[in-house]
Amino acid sequence: MTIVTAKNAAATGLNRNRPHAWLVLGYCVFGLSPAHAADTTEALKDSWLEPVLVSGSRIPEPRSTLSSAASVIDAATIEVRDPASLIDLLRTLPGVQVTQPGGGAGIASMYTRGCKANYTLFLVDGVKVTDSNDSRGGSFDLSTVAPGEIERIELIRGPQSAVYGADALCGAVNFITKSRSETWGTTLAGEGGRARLYGSSVELSGPVLERGGLSVSAGTGDQGDSVRGSTFGTSHANAKLTLDRGTDWRLVLHGRHAEDHGTVYPDLSGGPEFAASSARDVRKSKETSLDIQGRWAPGEVFGVNALASSYDHKVHFASPGIGFAIPPRGEDSDLKRQYGALNAAVALPASFKMSVGADYLHEDTNLNGYLFFGIALPDSYKKTRNVVGTFGEIEYAGIEGLTLLGSIRRDDPRTSHAETTSSAGAIYKLSNGTTTLRANWGQGYKLPSLWALGNALVGNPALLPETSRTTEVGITQWLLDRRLKVDLALFDNLFKNLIDFDNTSFSFVNRHEVTGRGGEIEAAYELSNVWRVRGEATYVQIDPKDSGIPLRQRSKWRGSLELVARPMPEWTLSATFLAVGQTFDTTVINPPELYLGGYLRLDFNAEWQPNMRLRVNLAVDNVGNHRIEEAYGFLAAGITPRAGFRYRF
Repeated sequence: MTIVTAKNAAATGLNRNRPHAWLVLGYCVFGLSPAHAADTTEALKDSWLEPVLVSGSRIPEPRSTLSSAASVIDAATIEVRDPASLIDLLRTLPGVQVTQPGGGAGIASMYTRGCKANYTLFLVDGVKVTDSNDSRGGSFDLSTVAPGEIERIELIRGPQSAVYGADALCGAVNFITKSRSETWGTTLAGEGGRARLYGSSVELSGPVLERGGLSVSAGTGDQGDSVRGSTFGTSHANAKLTLDRGTDWRLVLHGRHAEDHGTVYPDLSGGPEFAASSARDVRKSKETSLDIQGRWAPGEVFGVNALASSYDHKVHFASPGIGFAIPPRGEDSDLKRQYGALNAAVALPASFKMSVGADYLHEDTNLNGYLFFGIALPDSYKKTRNVVGTFGEIEYAGIEGLTLLGSIRRDDPRTSHAETTSSAGAIYKLSNGTTTLRANWGQGYKLPSLWALGNALVGNPALLPETSRTTEVGITQWLLDRRLKVDLALFDNLFKNLIDFDNTSFSFVNRHEVTGRGGEIEAAYELSNVWRVRGEATYVQIDPKDSGIPLRQRSKWRGSLELVARPMPEWTLSATFLAVGQTFDTTVINPPELYLGGYLRLDFNAEWQPNMRLRVNLAVDNVGNHRIEEAYGFLAAGITPRAGFRYRF
């Protein structure tokens, strides 16, 4: 991924007209980031008006714009907002709607541009963490990642399969964990809130050898009784070692472990408001990932990058079912994934740049489960998946102001037909330097989940891959002496062979097609050195074609507004306003189909930093105590005050 700030580009002399040092390759491919500015004001300015840019590309190029729409949430923004969960950060991204009925133990769904929740690829430090062995068709438990672990979040909207392969039909989001600080230190953090909500963490970070660094952290948290009818607790540990002896090579070793446990009313049950029974789902999970990432760049025009990773996700799940409509079930699943990638990037004559490479993915899954119809019917299975991928990208910037991009990838799953995906984009900067035009076309695909293929009772081994095609145009405009930045994107999505459960055949089947059209607008305005405001809004119209039934839990429109003020050097204040329109939902009780009203939410945070060592936060979530119902009968937490601190020794 290409990750360069405007400030870093200027400092290193990077530009399109001459070869640049391949030191940036470590940042570009693996999501490794330089330390953010120490001064909060400068960091906020960079994140709001000169944001760190992201590209789903293996060609290292600092771009001021991208052909696909992208968003970044950096360390300064995370620190200022002090969110209770990662989900609260994602809710304010353009094109994104996130729901999680029942709090941390509930099913978290991230709908990018109205797409299915499993159409967005999730990465942690560039490593795939979606689970293709679960009943949701390939998901990621967002609640297992604590905001304190994260240095930056990068989201690219639109199909990214030409770069990442399967699963990235509507976009890819990369959670980049903290790397190191410039001096050795230990940071303790704690938080407490209404209804026994709490969290705590410890971090150790500092430099190693000449330019390397080490970061180790661990934490735990519990939502207490803040969400009616559910419980949730989580713990995590994270370690990252960076070795960088000069600019020729870079090596990063990273490990992460997370566990969570919780109870929640079954989905579709009507929740604590309307469920006929108080029996709840029970869920426990453990995930462990290890990865090693390296870059070797012996000169200015050539570089080689490598990645190897291992991921293990274990889940225990038991559900009491819902009356006669949905029988009780349970399962113990284990997904093991190994991945390796190697690619070379080269700067060619005549303003061409190119990257070629290959990767290999191996998945082993084991599920022991049952479905209870008076007697327990087993639905256990074991499956293996191997996918060999080859890919190439090219960039041409030989015409002043114009950059052309192209990517192509071929994946051979061995157990099914090979899939070829491609993308093409163009970026044109007008001579005034304040207007940039973008256009992008891309394809995506998703292999059927191993659960949908292998489940003994409802699986269908004949399922076809789901596919997508997206056309997007956009414009970036700077105004008011470059203090106001406005981004607009319009998109047209087409999805085919959608996998859905068929009640008649009692199995998964491929449906026909779904279209989605809409637009996103985002603006950031620096009123002064004290006040900054950012807003975004999304409209999307989904047409399920042959079904005629609206898709669940997706609103046509949503938007957010964020205001940050720094009235005194020691104080930073922020307020985040979220508005979501009405959504369609289904249940297995009466009424079976209904529309949920839209909602408003206001969150507030005040940070006091009397010195360089101590930060104290006071936050209030859902200040207006609004009734927020993301699924029928499931109410989100009401007004929730929280107080916390961070102290660095």
